[in-house]
Amino acid sequence: MCAVAALVLLLLTCPDKKAHQDKIKSVILNYTLGDEVNTLGGALGSMLIGNAADIYLENNLVYHNYLLFSTCQLPANQGDKTVSYGVLNQIFTFDNEDISNAISNVN
Repeated sequence: MCAVAALVLLLLTCPDKKAHQDKIKSVILNYTLGDEVNTLGGALGSMLIGNAADIYLENNLVYHNYLLFSTCQLPANQGDKTVSYGVLNQIFTFDNEDISNAISNVN
């Protein structure tokens, strides 16, 4: 009975593509702007980088739903790079530099 409840819980809390996209976008913003987000220039940069990140992720992020968990990949020169895992409504991303490298090494 507990195993069935655990499976149902995992099925109901598998994050969708939008959740992955939002988390990866926040990682990109934190990596590129750091502490400058609270300044006027940082706010403008955040808006511009955020819009660019949304467009890029919408067009390039590949979402895989495995029912119990999900992953997202970005294309890179040496094949697709997994940049996030999602389970129980939580998104876990790789190191900021890994995401930055995946974005900068697009074919």
